[in-house]
Amino acid sequence: MEIKERLLRLREAIARWAERAGRRPEEVRLVLATKYAGVKELRAALAAGERCFGESRAQDLVAKTREIGSGEAEWHFIGRLQTNKVRQVVPLITLLQSLDRESLAREVSRHLQRREPGRTLDCLVEVNVAGEEAKAGLPPDEETVARFSYWAASLPGIRIAGLMALGPYPAPEGEIRRAFSRLREIFQALDRMRLPGVEMRHLSLGMSGDFHLAILEGANMVRIGSLVFRGGEIPQP
Repeated sequence: MEIKERLLRLREAIARWAERAGRRPEEVRLVLATKYAGVKELRAALAAGERCFGESRAQDLVAKTREIGSGEAEWHFIGRLQTNKVRQVVPLITLLQSLDRESLAREVSRHLQRREPGRTLDCLVEVNVAGEEAKAGLPPDEETVARFSYWAASLPGIRIAGLMALGPYPAPEGEIRRAFSRLREIFQALDRMRLPGVEMRHLSLGMSGDFHLAILEGANMVRIGSLVFRGGEIPQP
C-alpha cells in the first residue's frame, strides 16, 4: 500500500511539474528505477500500474526479470554496461539508456548480429553534462555527440533514440538546471540534423532528487526509484 500511495503522489507531482513547464503531463514518462527494489516491491509497483522499469546492474536485471517475467514489464538498462555483460542484458531490455563508448556499441551490434539477427535495439547516448570524472558519458559537445550518434547508428542493429545524462550532485539548483539545459540544447541540435538512424525521441534526465528540475528543462523521461521504494519528500511546484 505504501508503494501504491507513493506512486500516486509521484505521478501527481510529475503532472504538476509538467504543467508548470507548459507541457502536457503525458509527455513525461516515468521509468521506475529498481536499484532499491526487491521482487516484492516490484510486484507491488506492477499491481499499482507501473510497467516501465530501469535497472542499473546486470546481475540484478537478470535476477529480477527471471522472477517478474519479461512479458509483465518493459525493462530499460540505465547503468554503465560492461561489454562482457552485453549478452546477458541486451535480450532482456527494450531500451539501453547508457550507450557511452565505441567498444560498447560494437559489442551490442555484434551480439545482435550473432544472437538476435533482425532485431534493432533502441539506445540513448549518455552525455556527461556534469563534467565529473566519476560519471560516464561523452563530453557535452554538440559535434562530438552528433559524430558518435551517427557512427553508432550505422552499426547493424543499433538505432539512436535520444540522449541521457546524470545531473551534477551535490550541486546548487542553478548548476543542475544549466547542465540539463545544455543537454536539451544538444538534443534539439541533433534533432535538426536529421542524421540517418538517429531520432531524438527520448530526453532522459532527472532522478529522485532533481526530476522536477529536469522536467522544467525539457526532459520527457525521468528515472526515479528511491522516492518510491525508500520514501522521502517529493518536490512540489
